[in-house]
Amino acid sequence: MDVKLRRWKDSGASCLLVVLAGAAGALIAAQKPAAIEQKALETYELELKKVRVSPPERAPEPSQQDIDLAMALYSIRLPRGLQSPAFDPALEDRGLTTGSSLLGPQHVTIGPAAFSSWPLLGSTLAHEVEVHGQQNFFRIVFGALTTWSASGRALAGSFADAGQGRSLCSACGTLGAEREAYQYEIENAQRFGLSELEIRLIRQVMDTYYPEDGVAPEDRVNSGEP
Repeated sequence: MDVKLRRWKDSGASCLLVVLAGAAGALIAAQKPAAIEQKALETYELELKKVRVSPPERAPEPSQQDIDLAMALYSIRLPRGLQSPAFDPALEDRGLTTGSSLLGPQHVTIGPAAFSSWPLLGSTLAHEVEVHGQQNFFRIVFGALTTWSASGRALAGSFADAGQGRSLCSACGTLGAEREAYQYEIENAQRFGLSELEIRLIRQVMDTYYPEDGVAPEDRVNSGEP
């Protein structure tokens, strides 16, 4: 190859590399502010959750207004694809998350049983929004088109009825997802200000209906296990 031609070729390749490197650098530079801003927001929200909340002196009323207030009080942020929680006076469970990210937005409904105290309302919202709203149900229930998750009726004062919510989860294979959500409530008890009784009842429902070994109560009985 002619020396001049080789030099021209090498020079062109070098220019191309410089252009590509410059474009990549510009792209990274453009993304950095957004990434830094997002990281700062996440850090701020994390610190905000550590602040002990003083809820209103009055008891929460079963209403959309108090759901929205609790979301703000406890700094509960909606993940992408999840609709704002809505009050459902007919719902017997504390909370219910329905839908799949594969089919559009997920929906959270909150029942009257969640309104016995502000801490319990906040904890229920976190159970549904911060845990179920971000769980990968396609991974948990492979091939499912729609997945359901329900929190038991633990604090409605009827532990027997909690089985109905648990059965709904069991049918979808989400026992592990439910246990994770209840465990999250227990770990964040101080954040929400849950009482010792509320923590104990949440733990009782988790261990009874969503055991760590994943064996449902009726399956344990049918197998002859204690």
